[in-house]
This record gives sequence, structure tokens and C-alpha cells, in this order.
Amino acid sequence: MNSEEELVKKLEKLFSEKFNNDPKIGFAYYARIGTNLVTREGLITLLKDAGVGNFLTRGIWANKILEIVDTDNDGCISESEFLSVLEK
Repeated sequence: MNSEEELVKKLEKLFSEKFNNDPKIGFAYYARIGTNLVTREGLITLLKDAGVGNFLTRGIWANKILEIVDTDNDGCISESEFLSVLEK
């Protein structure tokens, strides 16, 4: 299993256990209040909750995820960007 597959499995488990498989609830949980965007810090918290990496590597993971998922390059993940990945 590669690291991307492992990430997906851990995120699926987190969303199943914590958010009843509802990515919209998960997005709202990790989004910064008032902006409706998941920031790098929100991603790091999500990764921690999913058991991905450690305190040294989660920032690297978050940067890579932003690089891939942040299609409008604003430095955050919008709800549509977030859902486009999790609803596949």
C-alpha cells in the first residue's frame, strides 16, 4: 500500500467513525469559523485526528495536500474542493 492509499484509508475511517460518513459535516468541523475554508492548520488537525504522520511530518503532508487539492491556489481548501476529493 502506498502512502496515498494509506491516507485515503485513514481518512475514510475517520469520516466513518466521527462524522457518520458525511464529508459536509467533516468539512464544517475542520473549516475555520467565519471563512468556511480549511486552512493548513485545519488540515494538520484533520491529519492528526486520522492518525496520519506525526507532529514533524503532518506539515509536509498538509503542504502536499494543498498543492493537489487547492485548485484555485488561494492557500486554503474550499468546501467544493474538499468534497470533490472525498465524494469520489
